[in-house]
Amino acid sequence: MSPIIVSRIIAGWISVISILLTYFVTHYSNNASFYRFGPQADLVILGFSIDTPEKYAGIVIYAIINTVIRNLDQNIITPWITLNVQNVNAPLVPIAAHAARIAHAARIANTARIANTARIAMDTDIEIGIAGVADIRDCEDDHKYIPIQYEISITNTIYSWFDWLIYIHMLLAQIDMFLIEVFTDILAICIVTRWYIKNKTV
Repeated sequence: MSPIIVSRIIAGWISVISILLTYFVTHYSNNASFYRFGPQADLVILGFSIDTPEKYAGIVIYAIINTVIRNLDQNIITPWITLNVQNVNAPLVPIAAHAARIAHAARIANTARIANTARIAMDTDIEIGIAGVADIRDCEDDHKYIPIQYEISITNTIYSWFDWLIYIHMLLAQIDMFLIEVFTDILAICIVTRWYIKNKTV
């Protein structure tokens, strides 16, 4: 099934849920404390009462900054872990570094082949070319990337738990917290998607 069709099915489902939720809230809800906006005396997040405009502004600022951090984590760190750590067929070094190494080695080998064909300083250039290829293969100790992979993976896990703890409390506190998270997330993903499309190699 086409991704755009699935996406539109999901969008339709969101619309249905929103309509039903609005109907039930307006007709059957006996407690509207969740469906409010702005600071409230009984708006509590992680045990802190958000009862002043200053505290509320702080929550909004946190939501915006954390949305940027979350998108960096989800769109850069998580794919990196998937491609470089959890992919057993990937080289030990990051894929980008591995590809650059292979490309550099190919350029050196091609230079040596051209020099050999032209018979210009043939012996010297071939030695340099072969040594260069060997040097590229052995220039780095690939195992130095292992601590980096652990560091990135652990940081990603710790952040996910911290984000989830605060995120779930904000979402369940009041409807405007949910709307703030949704709109800032949409804005951030539009920026990230635009950047990827703009820098995509055709």
